[in-house]
This record gives sequence, structure tokens and C-alpha cells, in this order.
Amino acid sequence: MSYRTADLEKFPRRELFEHFSEMYFPFVQVTSQVDITGLYARVKAERLPFFLSFVFCLGRAANRVPELRQRIRNGGIVEYDGCGLSYTVAAPDGTYRYCNIRCDLPFDRYLAEAKEAQRIAEQNPHLTEDEDPESCFYLSSLPWVDFTGISLPFPDNRFSVPSFMMGKYRESLVPAERDGTVIFEKHMTMPVCIQVHHALADGRHIGLFFEGLTEELKRFAEGSAE
Repeated sequence: MSYRTADLEKFPRRELFEHFSEMYFPFVQVTSQVDITGLYARVKAERLPFFLSFVFCLGRAANRVPELRQRIRNGGIVEYDGCGLSYTVAAPDGTYRYCNIRCDLPFDRYLAEAKEAQRIAEQNPHLTEDEDPESCFYLSSLPWVDFTGISLPFPDNRFSVPSFMMGKYRESLVPAERDGTVIFEKHMTMPVCIQVHHALADGRHIGLFFEGLTEELKRFAEGSAE
């Protein structure tokens, strides 16, 4: 993936960058319940893989926020033109491997390439990646737990790759009014956690990510994300 180096002299968040870069724990972690009702309905109707369908939407949403494509490198900042996703897949021995995929493709092509990349990753005997690790977003899944908060691993306080965790989805009944009558509609929600380095991003950018994710999920449900 190509990238450009930011001019720190003109960087609008320079003081924030310098301030938070020196902190022992400069990370912000937010977990939000995301409505996946429309995506879930389409996945069931068309027998699509749930995980890869959601990852498609998440990757596109994350790429919409330039600050999430920025990385700390050699004391400065680089910004990638686009980022893929690196996520974990289960290996036959009960451990896991890393799999790299792109989300800037039409859905049908993305799905075909993602399935093949996942097949190759499952057979990889080592925990290695071929891509530039910093050019990706990191994603893990905890499908057994409907969590409300979670901590994600990081190697040191310069780690600047946005990380995500998705949890167990659940069904709930939500009241809605139709022609003066209150009815209960079935909704599906899933916890999604995002971790960012505060030197590069803050609450506004996290909010933009979740707004973008909602829009991408809506487009996917309508079949207009292809």
C-alpha cells in the first residue's frame, strides 16, 4: 500500500501528537452495540458468510476516516492511501493464523479473494504475514461473548495500528409505532470494539467510524455497497 509522510510543521494535531506520544498508555478503547439487522437478514437470505460480510463493511468504514489510516513511524506520521484488514482464522491445531484481505473491491470479487486468502492462511504452519503489517487494520473475533468492554493487546506505546474486536450477536425486541399501534420489531446487535492511538485519533474520529459503519451496513443490506 502506498503512503505519504505528513509535514509535522503543518500538521493540525501536532501538539496533541506530541502530548499523547509521550504517555505510557496513549490508547482510547470504545465498545458500542452495532445494529446488524439488515446485514443479518441479507446474509440469511442469500446464504452469505456472516463474518466476511461484516468485515467487508467494517473495512470500508474504517478507510473512510483518514486518521485511522495514519501511523506513527520514526517519530513522524505517515498516512496510507488505503488499508486492508489483518484478522485471525482458526488453524487445525486449535491455534490461529493471520489472514490479510482487501475491502476496496466489489463484494463478489472481495468474497472470492477473501475465501482463498483464508484457505491459505489456515494451512500456514507459521504465525507470519506477507503484507506490510502497518498497512492493515487489525481485527479479532470473540463470537462466544456478548461483551460490553474489552482490552486489546499492544506491543508498546508507539503501536498505532487501529485494532477492532467483534463479539457475539444477539436478538432483541424493540418497540416501534405503526399506524398508532405499538409493535415489537426484531433487531440484531453485536458489540464492536475499536482501539486507536490518541496521538492520531480521538473521540470525533471514533464517532465518524461508527457512523460510517452504520452507513456501510445499511448499504450492504440494500445491496448498494457492491
